[in-house]
Amino acid sequence: MILTALGHEAVHVNEAGHRSSTDFVLVEFAREFDVFVTLDLHRQEAEWLAVNRALIEGGIKVLRIRLPRRSKGSMSNIFRDIVRSLVYRIEWWETEFAAGKCLVTIRELGTVESARTREEVLEMLESRKDTPSKGPDAS
Repeated sequence: MILTALGHEAVHVNEAGHRSSTDFVLVEFAREFDVFVTLDLHRQEAEWLAVNRALIEGGIKVLRIRLPRRSKGSMSNIFRDIVRSLVYRIEWWETEFAAGKCLVTIRELGTVESARTREEVLEMLESRKDTPSKGPDAS
């Protein structure tokens, strides 16, 4: 794995037997590492946070790689896009985590999307709770 070659300890959740684990189990697993790296092909940040809030609330640093939907094709093409995004600006996201950020989102070739502190993320989650749902009864 690329991160291992760069001197980081890295384990894929599938290798650790956590493929379909609950968020709470993943939080406990992630505590063993400096950063939890996740791939997200389609969700906006607020939606991703709502689904994965246990990681942030558990104090886990998360590197979210957000590739465009066009990253399709063979698995080797998708893997290549992930690796490029992960390592192209590795110094930047490592610096952001060292500066106290807990959620860093990057795009293709490590292009910065956002870097947020735990307080910023919790504010986003709180404001999302206050927003009424737009279900069928909403006007």
